[in-house]
Amino acid sequence: MRVLIYFRRLLNYMIERDMISKYDPQQVHAFSSIAQPLSQYGLELLKAAWNEHGVSARKGCPGTGGVPNARMRRSPHPGPQVTVPPGFDGVAEFEAERGEPVRRVPAAAPSLEPLLDQPAERVRRAAAIAQLFEGDMCAAWSELVAGSYGRFLCAYYRFLEW
Repeated sequence: MRVLIYFRRLLNYMIERDMISKYDPQQVHAFSSIAQPLSQYGLELLKAAWNEHGVSARKGCPGTGGVPNARMRRSPHPGPQVTVPPGFDGVAEFEAERGEPVRRVPAAAPSLEPLLDQPAERVRRAAAIAQLFEGDMCAAWSELVAGSYGRFLCAYYRFLEW
């Protein structure tokens, strides 16, 4: 997948320079926390590109092929989407079926997230890191693709400081 290639390159870069250890849960958590919004942006670009590219028709199957968005406009889904009933609580249903509560916080969470019981500090940290990206995921994504990791590394080290 084209989005993950850039994170693999970044990870290799960081590992080669001893900036991250896959055995340190806090470093792994910091990396994934910074990478998540960037990967989401990359996936949205990939989805947009995929839905606008041409797909070859299958031989002998009329109506196949074309541009996915054009096909959707030409032949929309024939009926309404299935919706979840109001007030449905999937977790409660699952717990009732299993007869035990769902663990809502993974056992490893305290070792991964030192601010687990400090939601206000987590919000402050997230805002400080978002400020490093200056609200411009496009520029941050472009830098990642170009192999310029300064902004990402700054956010990564800032995350670890909290």
